[in-house]
Amino acid sequence: MATRDSISRSRRIVVKIGSALLHSTSDAPFLKFSNQLSAVVESGRRVALVSSGAVSQGSTALGFDTKPAGMAVSQALASVGQPHLMHRWTRCIAPVSVAQFLLSRYDITNQTSFMSARRALRALHELDEDTLCIGNENDTVAAEGLKFGDNDNLAAQLAKVFGADLLIILTQVDGLYTANPEKDPSASIIHTVLPAELDKADGMADGAGANGQGVGGFETKLQAVRVAFEHKIPVVVANGAPRDILQRILQGEEVGTLFVPPNGQNWLHDFPVSGKVWLRVGALMGKNIHIEDIVKVEGQFRRGDCVEIHFADGITGRGLTGYKSLVLEQLKGQAENAVLNALGPKGWDGPAFHNDDYTL
Repeated sequence: MATRDSISRSRRIVVKIGSALLHSTSDAPFLKFSNQLSAVVESGRRVALVSSGAVSQGSTALGFDTKPAGMAVSQALASVGQPHLMHRWTRCIAPVSVAQFLLSRYDITNQTSFMSARRALRALHELDEDTLCIGNENDTVAAEGLKFGDNDNLAAQLAKVFGADLLIILTQVDGLYTANPEKDPSASIIHTVLPAELDKADGMADGAGANGQGVGGFETKLQAVRVAFEHKIPVVVANGAPRDILQRILQGEEVGTLFVPPNGQNWLHDFPVSGKVWLRVGALMGKNIHIEDIVKVEGQFRRGDCVEIHFADGITGRGLTGYKSLVLEQLKGQAENAVLNALGPKGWDGPAFHNDDYTL
C-alpha cells in the first residue's frame, strides 16, 4: 500500500500545475515552479509536466482580462497561448532541456498509439535523462473542445503512458476537505484517502477549487484519481502556493491529500490477451525481450496489444508488444542487426518487449 514514505522513493513522476497558479503577466510563477522542477530532475528522478495555461496565456497576449466564451474561441486562444507557454517554460527552467508532447484522446485509447507515445517518452529520457517533458492536449484541433476531460485527466492519462509511480496535482486548495471550507469553517483537511473511501470523497468535493482560469474543480481531480488507479498510481493533490511544495511532498511530509491506489495485480493483467509468444532458453526475466529471443508466435495481434509470454522454464508473463505478429513471425530468432536491416531505421523500434512493459 502506498504511504508517504513510499512515495518519497518515487522515481518517475508526473506533475500537473493548474492554470490559476500560472496566470500572470510576469515570469514569477514559472520561475518558482522551474526551481522546484529543476531540483527534482537533479535528484535523479524522471519528470513529466502537464502545464495548464495555454488559453490563459493566449487571453493575456491578446489583451483579454477574462476568458471569452465559446469552444472555437478557446481553441483559437490556445493556438496563440501555446507557444507563449512553452517559451516561458523553456526560458525559466534553462539549462534543463524541455520537450513538448501533444496528446489526443486517440493517442491514449488506441493501443498502437499508446505504445508509440510510451516508447517515444522512454527514448527521450534515454537520449537525455534530465529532459523535462511537457505534455499538453492538442487543444487547437480537439474535436470535443478543451476537455480531455481536462488537464487533471490528461495528467492521469500521461502518468499511465509515462509509467509513472506518482502523480502530483497542484491546485489552489490544500487538498480534500471534509466539507467545502468556503462554506463550512469547521471543515478539516483529509490527508489520506484509501480506495474504499474514494466514493465517499465525491460528496466532499462540492465546488472546491473553482476559479475563473481553469476548467476543472475538485470533482475532476477525483476523476483523475480513478484514471491513475487503473495503473495503480498513487496521487497527491496539494496547494501549489508554497515555494517548496514539490520537495515537501517528495520528502514524505504530510501535505495535501494522498490518494492510495488499490492493491492487486499489475495493471497489465487487466488487458485482454491477443496472442502468445514462446522464448528461447537463455531469455532472462526482468530484461528486455528481443525478437531474437522469440522462437514461436501464435495469434494475430497489433503493436501495443497485450501478448502472453512463455519463458523456456515454464514461467508465464504478459506484456505490450512493440511489433505486430506478422513482423515477429517473419523475423523471430534473428539477431538485432538482421532485424534492423530487414525493417529499416523507421520500422525498427528496439526490443519486442521492454522490461517496463511486461510482468510475470
